[in-house]
Amino acid sequence: MTITKIETRHKSFAGSNTMKYLLLLVALFFIGCSTIQSIPTETIQKLPIVRVGDPAPQGDEYIVYYPTGYLFTLELQTKGSLFASKKKIQTKIALDKELYLYKYWASHDGISWKNSHELLDVSFEGGFDISGLAVHITLEKKE
Repeated sequence: MTITKIETRHKSFAGSNTMKYLLLLVALFFIGCSTIQSIPTETIQKLPIVRVGDPAPQGDEYIVYYPTGYLFTLELQTKGSLFASKKKIQTKIALDKELYLYKYWASHDGISWKNSHELLDVSFEGGFDISGLAVHITLEKKE
């Protein structure tokens, strides 16, 4: 069996705030300059915490919280000239460990913060074979 592997890069999807926060999580890992910024601990401590899927507070500054076991939406969209039609698939997923996200920063307890790429490892890959097209998303903790 021959499998053609395709590596993908993050692009913004139009859609719900939940999906935007999930994609924010992914985007955090592709920003290399965050390693040279110091953690804004005082700023983070003053921000409101919003559970994924809840309405965003007024203003652009808040922490997104993913509780352990809480089901939130994962959305996959197809688009491009090779697809006969655009499709959107949604499912519910949950994390096995709580996660807090603010810009380039991530935490498992809301107290100790690290650059997100130091705390989490995200990868996307996919490929075609005789059964069709498979897309895989991997999210691992680095601790």
